[in-house]
Amino acid sequence: MNAIELWGLSPDDFNEWRRNNDYPVILDLFEQKLPYFIDWMNDQGITRSLIFEHGIARFVSTEEPLLLCNYKSDGKNRLFEKALKKSEGITEEHEYHPYFYWLNKKHGRKIFEETKRDFIISSWIKGKPQFLKEHFLLDLGGGVEIHAPILSGRLLDFTCLDDIKIIGAISNTYIYLWHCSARGVEICGGLAFINFYRTELWDRGFGSAKKELILSDGIFQDFHFKDCNLRFHASRSTLMLCSVSGTNFDATLEHTKMEKTVFDAGLTVNDNYEIKREFYSKIKILFSSIGKSAEAGNYFFKEQYNEMLSLLFPKRTYRGLWHQKNLIEKCVFFAKCYFKFVAKFLNYAIWGFGEKPFRSLIASWFVILSSSLLFYLDSCSQTYNDGLKSVYFSIVTFVTLGYGDISQQNPILRLFSSFEAFSGMVLMGLFLAGYASKSKQY
Repeated sequence: MNAIELWGLSPDDFNEWRRNNDYPVILDLFEQKLPYFIDWMNDQGITRSLIFEHGIARFVSTEEPLLLCNYKSDGKNRLFEKALKKSEGITEEHEYHPYFYWLNKKHGRKIFEETKRDFIISSWIKGKPQFLKEHFLLDLGGGVEIHAPILSGRLLDFTCLDDIKIIGAISNTYIYLWHCSARGVEICGGLAFINFYRTELWDRGFGSAKKELILSDGIFQDFHFKDCNLRFHASRSTLMLCSVSGTNFDATLEHTKMEKTVFDAGLTVNDNYEIKREFYSKIKILFSSIGKSAEAGNYFFKEQYNEMLSLLFPKRTYRGLWHQKNLIEKCVFFAKCYFKFVAKFLNYAIWGFGEKPFRSLIASWFVILSSSLLFYLDSCSQTYNDGLKSVYFSIVTFVTLGYGDISQQNPILRLFSSFEAFSGMVLMGLFLAGYASKSKQY
């Protein structure tokens, strides 16, 4: 059957077709190529029919235990991640460990990472995506345009949706587009409850041949992307309750709002902080472009935090530059990075790069109280052994009031008082500047 005929089927008929024609081929491939796959099925008591009923991808790739729940109201079985809260009316439930979760626990991190690294679309042959170097994904795209399709209940994992245009789709339950190719997908008129995982949503191409996810003219709610190759363009739309996890991301917004949408860099190779910094910089600019200064500030803080951490690993962060230097130049370069890190860390600790000015208030009280303790304990102090006077003198010095009713005679304590007064000017300035900058453009 071609793509148009498959979309013309009801969700139940479509799923039945996949269970008879497409899913068996995929599962046979996994049994042959994935280590201990059959052992996993036997250990967990998972049958082929159970996997086919709820979709292969979730049983294979979910990163936490799954619960299969039977509901009293309609007698149907539904699959949930264990961490998700379930509603009432469950008569029976079974817990299953997904394949990769089980593989990590049973056979160790090394074989888990090696297997998961290769569990991808390995190539495109004549434009067709091939999974694990053998299986061509079921083609549901190819330039077709579908109107008001019912997406709810369709098993769409391990499919190719390249260049499809979806107009006015209907969905009231989560659709799992896991391990798919969806380059050049265009969705018009809004949609909700789409979960993408390790899906290709971008083709670099050349010039006008570039393909990206296009969202237009609607409300797009509960779209979740994790570890996807993602670029999207949204126009005349609202993104609501959406999330993006993973650094391979970019977006452009045209007359579009984002409400309660969150971005997270997730895990990167060797925890590369420079990649994370670049990711959060993009998100900062994205929120700033739509006038959301508070959100832009939050991601500016994350950008600066990761830039600070990247300075601890100059060999990794500045790899190209590092290999061009001789030993002496490397030592000097490392020292410069270290001093920049110290300066950044003070910036981070004292006022959170300007985004957390309350920290400067905490730092102010730390300076005041620690100075009070010194004035209280030092026998040369004019407030020696007098706690109330020591605190009073420290506060007056810190805020540079200079009443003059108490003054230190010891030269070292005088010098220390001057440093406290200078610290007070700096910290109070940072406190006020931090709040004044909340409306700045990033």
